[in-house]
Amino acid sequence: SMLKAKKFDMSRVSILYPAINLNEYRPCTDRVGLSNDFVYASSNTVWKGVGDIIRAMYLLKKKQADFKVIMFSPKYSKKLSWASNAGFGKMINEYNLSVNHKVINELRFDVGEVMARSRAVIAPFRSMLGTVDIPLSLLEGMAVGVPVIGSSIGGIPEIVEHGKNGLLEPSSAPEKISDAMF
Repeated sequence: SMLKAKKFDMSRVSILYPAINLNEYRPCTDRVGLSNDFVYASSNTVWKGVGDIIRAMYLLKKKQADFKVIMFSPKYSKKLSWASNAGFGKMINEYNLSVNHKVINELRFDVGEVMARSRAVIAPFRSMLGTVDIPLSLLEGMAVGVPVIGSSIGGIPEIVEHGKNGLLEPSSAPEKISDAMF
């Protein structure tokens, strides 16, 4: 839609959609008694809203103590200066969230299964840098049939229809993310 608005010749444009292996990302057929887990699957960086997730967790814990945010984040993101200097570990400790937070820094083949058994997949990005316009994790969450919570920026509103297949919240708004998680 952005290209059309800029009057690009759409006959010269090819759209390559991200491929999701539907053998690994299948809906859970029995959603009764599922966990109160939320899943974040991306690098552990400020611009992808990790600090906002932690603040939202703090606010959510005041309303509901029984939940967990599972963060699948590649090992390399720990070495990035904008991640390591952000103080996410310190925030988790200060907010007393260690029992509500789990980071998995390895490539695992059960991400789709964990997503399918979760309450929602979250991606509260603050900005869209580089080639990331639609978080793959939101598409994976939709593929497994769980609600998604994303920011109303970039291409996210093109895939998330607020109130239908997920919730769109303003970026940098932990209180709104917390409300969406509740």
